[in-house]
Parts: sequence; structure tokens; C-alpha cells
Amino acid sequence: MELSRYFKVVLVNGARQVGKGILLAHIFPNTKTVVFDPIQDIYGVRNDRDLFLDTFARPLILDEVQFAPEVLPALKRRVDQVDEPGQYFLTGSQNLNVLRSVSESLAGRVGIVHLGSMTPQEIIGRGETQVGCKTIWKNRKA
Repeated sequence: MELSRYFKVVLVNGARQVGKGILLAHIFPNTKTVVFDPIQDIYGVRNDRDLFLDTFARPLILDEVQFAPEVLPALKRRVDQVDEPGQYFLTGSQNLNVLRSVSESLAGRVGIVHLGSMTPQEIIGRGETQVGCKTIWKNRKA
């Protein structure tokens, strides 16, 4: 993912179930993924954000960050200590509050990618591929 070369944090946002976490896990197969739960605080992030971040090496994928927005200020402090791109990857729903929270908390540190749902062309197997500035249409049989 190109943005990880320039930003300390990359947020992939989009609607539910479009494959944000799976995409990041595919691109960065050796990177640990922590999935936040809306009810349970499995990793204790809501109780001690800094201890939570100390537990995992970077890079780290934080999936469904809208369920643990408390981690964002600690994340900001953490990435300000190290001047390296690609430290953290976040996923979040298309919720505007998530975008606003991440944008405000991590201003200048985060690159944001919107992952849309599949287009009708992709569904029938005629997706498009970007090559430089050219767009090439794939004609695959469905």
C-alpha cells in the first residue's frame, strides 16, 4: 500500500463487510492484527491504552478502530516518538465520526483510503485495473 511509505498511520475506511481488514492482512501478511470488539475489551485498550500499545510490535493492524477510539490519542503520542512511515494500519466503518476523530487526532500523520463496495462490473468479472495513468478493462468470463 503506497500510503504506508509516506504516512506513519494509514486508515482504510468504508462500509461494513467490504473487506478492509482482509485487504490489509493480505497486503501485510506478517503483521499482527488486533480486532476490536464493540462490547468486550479483550486487549484492555479501554483501560490502559499505552500498555495496550506496548504489548504489540510495530507495524500493527488495528481493525474496527471505531470500537476503541480511546486509543487514538495514545497512538498519536506513540507515532510522534518514532519518525518512520507505516507504523500502524487502522480500519474503520464509514462512520463520519470515526473519520473526524482519526483526522483530528492524527492530523498530518494519517493517510486515508476509502474502500468502496464492489462495482457491478467487478461482480460480473469485468473489473478495471490501473496501470500508471491508464485504465485497462479486464474482460473475464463470469
